[in-house]
Amino acid sequence: LTLLVATEHGVYKTTDALGACIWSQVLPTPTQSIAAHPAVTDTFFAAADVGSAGVYVYATTDAGADWSVVAVEGSSEQDSVRDLCVEAPSGQNIYVPTGNKEFGRSTDGGETFTLVKDQGLSPVACATAPGVSETVYFASYVDYRHVAQSTDRGESWDKGDIYPSQYKDINVNPYDGEVWVCLLYT
Repeated sequence: LTLLVATEHGVYKTTDALGACIWSQVLPTPTQSIAAHPAVTDTFFAAADVGSAGVYVYATTDAGADWSVVAVEGSSEQDSVRDLCVEAPSGQNIYVPTGNKEFGRSTDGGETFTLVKDQGLSPVACATAPGVSETVYFASYVDYRHVAQSTDRGESWDKGDIYPSQYKDINVNPYDGEVWVCLLYT
């Protein structure tokens, strides 16, 4: 079992997650989030905010031996990576919430990323619904404390009721499509 984790010291890998769990660094760039491609073995995406350079997404197709990097076009030092999610099963739509009333989006499997500006959201976490193409969920905070759903890759949003807390994480149950959120505090 190969496992990669994102840390403030870079991406680390183990091929023995159920045994001795010996870790080695495979990407020295501090990263905030990592996700596996849902259909392609050994393919992972890691997101990082690189200060004044903006937001970058790193990709590997060989479990971390080699990495390519793509800038999120339009991002700046004001943007901070909060999460990264990859649509299943295709892996074509990838989202990177920045928490700054915008998010990075790729519609070509990570070849390019563009910044989608103010959609009335301040996204901190994202999730896709397995098998439901172009659908993404964001958990927002600050001025916009709610869960939002888009069925057109983030072009438009249906927003839930405002909740008096901050969201920490969001996931979609692959068996029944229920959306689960984790609250930071109430």
